[in-house]
Order: sequence, then C-alpha cells, then structure tokens
Amino acid sequence: MMRAIVADGFGDEDRLRIGQVPRPQCSPEQVLVKVSAVGMNRADILQRRGLYAPPAGESSILGLETAGEIVAVGESVAHLTVGQRVFGLVGGGAYSEYVAMDAQLAVPTPDSLSDIEAAAVIEAFVTAHETLVELGQVQAGERVLIRAAGSGIGTTTVQMAIYLGAEVFATTGSADKVQKIRQLGVSAVIHDQTQDLAANIMALTHEQGIDVIQDVIGAREVNLHLNLLRAGGRLVMLALMAGHRTDISLARLLTHHVQIKGFILRTRPLAEKRVMVQRFVTHWLPLLADKTLRPIIDTVFDMENVAAAHRYMAQNKNVGKIVLQSFS
Repeated sequence: MMRAIVADGFGDEDRLRIGQVPRPQCSPEQVLVKVSAVGMNRADILQRRGLYAPPAGESSILGLETAGEIVAVGESVAHLTVGQRVFGLVGGGAYSEYVAMDAQLAVPTPDSLSDIEAAAVIEAFVTAHETLVELGQVQAGERVLIRAAGSGIGTTTVQMAIYLGAEVFATTGSADKVQKIRQLGVSAVIHDQTQDLAANIMALTHEQGIDVIQDVIGAREVNLHLNLLRAGGRLVMLALMAGHRTDISLARLLTHHVQIKGFILRTRPLAEKRVMVQRFVTHWLPLLADKTLRPIIDTVFDMENVAAAHRYMAQNKNVGKIVLQSFS
C-alpha cells in the first residue's frame, strides 16, 4: 500500500484527502517511480469537479506529470535503471507516493534541474512545442500572440517563441501579472480586462496583425482571433475556458487563408505521446539543462496542503507552474 490523494466524490477542493491505495506494479514497458514532486495542471481541477474523466485504463488519482526516482524497471526496459532520476508524463496517478510511467515517457533528469523544477517541465514544454512549432509552424520574425500568458504553458510558450526569433505579444486578465510577464521579454503585455485587445494589437503591429495565436479561451474569442490573424495566420486552440460553441465567419478563412487547429495531450494515443516527448527531448531538453530556458515556478505546496494548492490555482493567482512536493 501507499499514500495518495483521494477524493470523497466530485466537488470542491475540501473533498481531497490523504488515503491508502494499492501501490502500482509496472508492466514490462513501464518504470515505477517514487514521486518527489508533481506539476499541477488545470485538468486536475476539472477532474476533481467531475468534468474531465481520465482516459480508459488510467488511474483515477489526480496528476499528469511528475519527477522522482526509479525504484523498479519493467523487463522490456533497457535504457533506464533503478536509482535514476526521471521526470515525465502519466495519464493519471501522480498525486501519490509511487506511480507507474511508460518508460518512453520518462526523461532522465539533468543534474542541473531539481526534482521540483523537473516536475514543472513536461506538460508545459510538450504542449508549447506542439502548439507553437508543429501546429503553429512559427518562423523567426513572425508575430505570436499568447493568451493567458501567466499560466505554466503560457510562460513556457513565451520563452520558446522568443528563443525561436518571434515577436511575442501576451495577454493576462490580472493587473498583478503584467509586470511579471513583461520580465520574460515580450514586446507587450495587454491586460485584456481593461484594454481593448484588438485595438492594441493592431496598433502594435502597424495594422498588420498576428501570424500565430495560442488560445486557451475558446468560443467567446474565436472571431476576435480570426480578425487579428494576418493572411496565412494560424489559430491554435488548446483549451476552451470560455465555451466550445460559437458562430464564425467562414469567409475569413477563405479570404485570408487562415487555419484553425486544435491540440490536446492527455487523450492522445501512447504512440503519439512517445513521439511528442522525443521531440521535446531533441529540441528543448539541452536548453533546459544549460539553463537557456527554464520552468517558471510560482509556488510549491506540500502534498498535505493539496486543497490549498487547488484553491490557489482556481483563484488564478499564479504566474508559471504550481508544484506539489511529495509526502514528507
């Protein structure tokens, strides 16, 4: 048996508690990891509320990314060893003392990263690469707009886009976050609760518009985003915080040959996740190891204070990732 965070039904964060559950066994293609730290994601809140069920066959325990030490290795795994520090993706189960992880989704942790830092990496960096590079096809010199740039994914995408040579514009709904996001090197931060986003973007780009928009808002802003895209622009959607149904002008897609693309990570087949993690390892892990890029961490909570961590994330106070430090 092991300790894990369990919930007494769906609902608010006070339903979360420490419980005893069976310790997982690793399959031939998995490793068993003693959890040191866990990166929190908004999906954790949605699942806790009963709005985001885990994929079939995955643990119902919360937590999609973790860092720790391998304590057992499946018989088909040759490239990882017991005692090795790793971080990586899981379909669920990270809010616990031990978690079974597909060995190809486990990345050796560079000596330059602590486990807390490593736990804040994989979801954000894989998502940022896939939305910005694979789907957004961003090129040096292009303009990128990142919505909700204070999130873990947002702060990562800002760094990645700047590194790739793009001109980056960011938005936030919190006046308290503006200066912190500006310090990441963006060309401008727009407080979209008090400033006219369209007017500001068109003025800042000399009426030319944006090449790539990373959107987590969804239905409410789709037409605004389409109108901000210049000819050939790409709108990449990875969350639907403001709804999933809307009317759009298809004429805009035709006349400006713009594209709308979507991305989600958790429900992708294992084979696709393996490819995406390898792209991260190839393109970005060396830059993390030498500190060219870094995970932006807002706050670290002890696992015993998981309810407070969920409450903090729900209040949208963080700039960067929230990390849970495993059980003491």
